[in-house]
Amino acid sequence: NGWTPPPPSIPKNYPFAVLRSKAEWLPVYTRYRQGHPFTLVRHVIGDVDAFAKELHHITDTEPIKRLGTIEIKGNHVRHVRRWLTHLGF
Repeated sequence: NGWTPPPPSIPKNYPFAVLRSKAEWLPVYTRYRQGHPFTLVRHVIGDVDAFAKELHHITDTEPIKRLGTIEIKGNHVRHVRRWLTHLGF
Protein backbone atom coordinates (compact mmCIF):
# COMPACT_ATOMS: atom_id res chain seq x y z
CA ASN A 1 0.00 0.00 0.00
CA GLY A 2 3.01 2.32 0.04
CA TRP A 3 3.16 3.10 3.76
CA THR A 4 6.58 3.23 5.37
CA PRO A 5 7.28 3.94 9.03
CA PRO A 6 8.33 7.51 9.77
CA PRO A 7 11.91 8.23 10.78
CA PRO A 8 12.62 9.04 14.44
CA SER A 9 13.43 12.62 13.42
CA ILE A 10 13.41 14.78 10.29
CA PRO A 11 16.77 14.71 8.47
CA LYS A 12 18.71 17.96 8.90
CA ASN A 13 21.24 17.50 6.07
CA TYR A 14 18.91 18.79 3.32
CA PRO A 15 17.82 22.41 2.67
CA PHE A 16 14.20 21.19 2.53
CA ALA A 17 11.92 18.82 4.41
CA VAL A 18 8.68 17.01 3.66
CA LEU A 19 6.42 16.68 6.66
CA ARG A 20 4.22 13.60 6.93
CA SER A 21 0.44 13.74 7.29
CA LYS A 22 -1.28 13.18 10.65
CA ALA A 23 -1.72 9.52 9.70
CA GLU A 24 2.08 9.35 9.13
CA TRP A 25 1.84 8.99 5.32
CA LEU A 26 4.18 10.77 2.95
CA PRO A 27 2.05 13.54 1.38
CA VAL A 28 2.45 12.42 -2.24
CA TYR A 29 -0.79 12.07 -4.21
CA THR A 30 -2.14 11.62 -7.73
CA ARG A 31 -4.79 14.00 -9.08
CA TYR A 32 -6.43 13.98 -12.49
CA ARG A 33 -7.25 17.05 -14.58
CA GLN A 34 -9.08 16.56 -17.85
CA GLY A 35 -8.08 12.89 -17.77
CA HIS A 36 -4.34 13.57 -17.27
CA PRO A 37 -2.52 12.48 -14.08
CA PHE A 38 -0.54 14.90 -11.94
CA THR A 39 1.62 14.00 -8.95
CA LEU A 40 1.29 16.37 -5.99
CA VAL A 41 3.78 16.69 -3.13
CA ARG A 42 2.45 18.64 -0.17
CA HIS A 43 3.95 19.92 3.08
CA VAL A 44 7.34 20.87 1.61
CA ILE A 45 9.13 23.27 3.94
CA GLY A 46 12.48 25.03 3.66
CA ASP A 47 14.09 25.63 0.27
CA VAL A 48 11.25 24.73 -2.11
CA ASP A 49 13.38 25.65 -5.13
CA ALA A 50 16.07 23.11 -4.13
CA PHE A 51 13.37 20.48 -3.64
CA ALA A 52 11.87 21.22 -7.07
CA LYS A 53 15.31 20.99 -8.68
CA GLU A 54 15.98 17.58 -7.11
CA LEU A 55 12.50 16.41 -8.07
CA HIS A 56 13.18 17.48 -11.65
CA HIS A 57 16.32 15.31 -11.69
CA ILE A 58 14.53 12.17 -10.50
CA THR A 59 11.38 12.52 -12.64
CA ASP A 60 12.71 14.25 -15.79
CA THR A 61 9.64 16.49 -15.58
CA GLU A 62 9.57 20.21 -14.80
CA PRO A 63 7.79 20.72 -11.45
CA ILE A 64 5.16 23.42 -11.03
CA LYS A 65 5.44 25.29 -7.71
CA ARG A 66 2.19 26.29 -6.06
CA LEU A 67 1.55 27.57 -2.57
CA GLY A 68 2.52 24.67 -0.29
CA THR A 69 2.41 22.12 -3.13
CA ILE A 70 4.67 20.93 -5.92
CA GLU A 71 2.98 19.45 -9.00
CA ILE A 72 4.53 17.18 -11.62
CA LYS A 73 2.87 16.06 -14.84
CA GLY A 74 2.39 12.29 -14.90
CA ASN A 75 1.97 9.64 -12.24
CA HIS A 76 5.24 9.52 -10.30
CA VAL A 77 3.80 8.70 -6.86
CA ARG A 78 5.68 5.43 -6.23
CA HIS A 79 8.96 6.82 -7.53
CA VAL A 80 8.71 10.03 -5.43
CA ARG A 81 7.66 8.15 -2.27
CA ARG A 82 10.57 5.73 -2.70
CA TRP A 83 12.97 8.67 -3.19
CA LEU A 84 11.66 10.53 -0.11
CA THR A 85 11.92 7.37 1.99
CA HIS A 86 15.49 6.88 0.78
CA LEU A 87 16.29 10.47 1.87
CA GLY A 88 14.92 9.70 5.34
CA PHE A 89 11.58 11.50 5.32
